[in-house]
Amino acid sequence: MEENKVANERTYNAKIRLRGFVTEILPYLIMVIILFVSSGRLDWTMAWIFLVINFVFNLFAMLILNPLEIEKRWESTKLAKKWDLQIMAPMGSFVFVSIIVAGLDMRLSWSQAPTAIQVLSMTLYIIGYGLYIWAMASNKFFSHIAHIQGESHTVAMGGPYKYVRHPGYLGSIIYLFAQPLMLGSFLALIPIFVSIILMIVRTSFEDRMLLEELPGYDEYVKHVHFRLLPGVW
Repeated sequence: MEENKVANERTYNAKIRLRGFVTEILPYLIMVIILFVSSGRLDWTMAWIFLVINFVFNLFAMLILNPLEIEKRWESTKLAKKWDLQIMAPMGSFVFVSIIVAGLDMRLSWSQAPTAIQVLSMTLYIIGYGLYIWAMASNKFFSHIAHIQGESHTVAMGGPYKYVRHPGYLGSIIYLFAQPLMLGSFLALIPIFVSIILMIVRTSFEDRMLLEELPGYDEYVKHVHFRLLPGVW
């Protein structure tokens, strides 16, 4: 009986991980289409490297996260704050615009970045994405939408949260900045800068929400003073 229970639990957890991976991979597939259609070519080495890095990080996230935590990431947008939805929509749109511009830049050679900058940016991209995954793994209440997750919601203080209050946003900003340069386009930085500005605004709003609604967050703020950059903000 106990063996059947363990087997059923393993099967259920595997299904949750698979569903989580499929959910996360959909934007990835859209990126694949955008990159190669806009560039008009498949022999784009850095684009393939970019896609492989994304695939590996998404797979790794689904493998290390607790299945219960993966389920929590499927909250309805009805739970999100109105301001969060208003920020997320254009923020995501400008990221995809940047990818389109990068592809067109590869096709038309508007503002191609040197190979050295692309390689350096690839390293920065990995660091930023790694920080994002670390933040996700360190906070069981990590969510893609801003809201308080019931009475059980507690303040995350481990991992990168020892140093900044919003390491997930910091990681996102780092890899978003690196993304267009990794793909070889200076021009694609323009829409990405808009997304980064919106993300900083979102950080400010979310920090205020946590101060007002999450018990213990005010004490956490006294120990971890900076939202994104230690010594700066």
